[in-house]
Amino acid sequence: VDIYYPEEYRKIVGITVIDNNNKNHTFSIIEYCENGSVYDYINDDTKKLDDKKSKIDKVFEIIEKLIENNIYCYDIKFRNFVIDSIGNVKIIDIYDYID
Repeated sequence: VDIYYPEEYRKIVGITVIDNNNKNHTFSIIEYCENGSVYDYINDDTKKLDDKKSKIDKVFEIIEKLIENNIYCYDIKFRNFVIDSIGNVKIIDIYDYID
């Protein structure tokens, strides 16, 4: 089994692909992000304003990266960005490449 996790996509959940040399099946590993969505984070009154701004900045960095790499998403919203166990922001709802 080969596991691929492209460095440039470390902020995208579920891009890990397992190739078991079976041409009929490709598997994706979906990461569990225990800290929930950015939407919930920025609406949490217990979070500091600077921390909220930092997460929003990360969302915009990810959007810029998607555009640079010709990846599109029809549904960009804070609920489609999640926070992993160490605080990294990741997108969960992407579609395809633009040729």
